[in-house]
Amino acid sequence: MGSSQDFERIIASVVKELQPDIQAAFDKINPTVETAVDKALSAEAWIQKIVAEASSEFRAIAPDILKQRLLEKADEFNPTPIIREAEAEFIRNFRSDILDIVKKRVNQEVSAVTGVHLADVTEKDENGNRKFTTNIIKPKKKQILHPKFAEVLEIVRSNIKPPLLVGPTGSGKSHAFGQIADTLGYGFYPVMNISDKFEVEGFRDAGGNYAETDFFNSFTKGGLFAIEELDTSDPMALKSLNTATSNKRMSFKDGKGNYEAHDDFRFGAGANTWGTGADSQYVGNQLDASTLDRFYTVEYGYSDEVEKELCKDPKILEFMWALRKASMDNNSKIIVSTRNIGDFYRMMTETNLTPEQIIKALIINKGHSIDKISATLEQMKNNGSDIKKNEHFRTLEAANESRIER
Repeated sequence: MGSSQDFERIIASVVKELQPDIQAAFDKINPTVETAVDKALSAEAWIQKIVAEASSEFRAIAPDILKQRLLEKADEFNPTPIIREAEAEFIRNFRSDILDIVKKRVNQEVSAVTGVHLADVTEKDENGNRKFTTNIIKPKKKQILHPKFAEVLEIVRSNIKPPLLVGPTGSGKSHAFGQIADTLGYGFYPVMNISDKFEVEGFRDAGGNYAETDFFNSFTKGGLFAIEELDTSDPMALKSLNTATSNKRMSFKDGKGNYEAHDDFRFGAGANTWGTGADSQYVGNQLDASTLDRFYTVEYGYSDEVEKELCKDPKILEFMWALRKASMDNNSKIIVSTRNIGDFYRMMTETNLTPEQIIKALIINKGHSIDKISATLEQMKNNGSDIKKNEHFRTLEAANESRIER
């Protein structure tokens, strides 16, 4: 009997035909990139993974009428010619579609592992079918990836639940969403927070014209919509997102009824708190439990490896890490973010600013009292006596003492 087993065989046949293309993509990767890919997967395992994922996605787009055609003929005495005909029709009509899916999977896999992506498919073979271009690799700017990047990339790609990245300010949450949008080839729509439902639904102006929002554009045209501070958003305004992100349907204020979410619509958010209200360091609203339940929540803290990439000066790292630890130990609430560490290094290496100017701007001039800085400096010394030899520690100490003298 034919039925679904024949359908599976047809899909396998279509994907198998594409294996030379996938192998060609792998072979065209330069040796450095190939080595990086090999560390994650062997060439054979990599191809099998891509084929399996593409096959799964192809099942979802295969026309129901062709599935039904096989089922209707399953009880015939000799269904083989019908099955062969359907197989040929699949290969003839849908090879380009499945090739595009495979190309996207290869693109995602290579980009996630190596930081390069495939060039757009523009060439066609002698039969008019699209194929991978000869110039398969298009270099990207080297990206510094957070240890949680791969996990967040996978949850965004799968589109099962939107990710919520919870972590301290300046840990790279918003930057990660931009990297993911770039990796997956999506438009990027970042907003700070949602303070009113009209920022989601849109509104009509005085002239009766509908004002589109970033959410409308990402939902209807595709793209990654990212709220940078979910926990400073208005809880009631967020409720308008719940139906849209869960049911993939939304009615906007343009009067055109319900829209179905675009296939490439994605949503994610960041937060400094866990959505249960303000803590000792960050202001945050208490979010509805039904809102929080809709997210795949990831703890997204500071990463030593990322900070080492952003700052190549070990003395700056020693000083900033010691300052962060002391601030946490005595609860002085001095923020030492990944962003600040990178900025400190760039200001030291790319500007004519003095170390004192930089330390005042990044650390002292944030509303911290003389006593708070003094207590934190003392805590740094208690945590490790060698920090006193660090030139940036001495600069902070001198800059704080100069405030006492005034």
